[in-house]
Amino acid sequence: MEFNSKALLRPAAWLLMVALFLSACAPLPETKLKDRGRLGTVYKGMTRAEFLRVMGTEVMYVYRPDGHIRQIVPNPYLTETLAKGDLSYEVLTYFVNPRPKEGPVTRDELLPYVFYEGKFVGSGWEFLEQLRRPAETVPSAPAS
Repeated sequence: MEFNSKALLRPAAWLLMVALFLSACAPLPETKLKDRGRLGTVYKGMTRAEFLRVMGTEVMYVYRPDGHIRQIVPNPYLTETLAKGDLSYEVLTYFVNPRPKEGPVTRDELLPYVFYEGKFVGSGWEFLEQLRRPAETVPSAPAS
């Protein structure tokens, strides 16, 4: 009986092809912030440069349940300057909470981070809305 190496390789080649095919068909998971733990390492008073080192500036790929790319999202997603009187704030809005849906990025997928004079001072939509509100005027005492 003669040893036939070609006959032995055929089943292995088929197994490899089947494995590659099946892995290509598997749905890719919905992208989340690579390390959601880094959200907890952001602290008030850190510099903008420290913040960017922690949170990163990478592009995120968000996949649909069928494995196709739904969206390619840069981080920070939005950058804006907010003026309040003589003060100027910088707002970096990050894409941190992808939803498995079609369509544009929505507010519930984003989280704003606010900086004043290059230092992190707060985050969240409520914090940002408080900054955007006009300063409340305190009524003066009636003249006597």
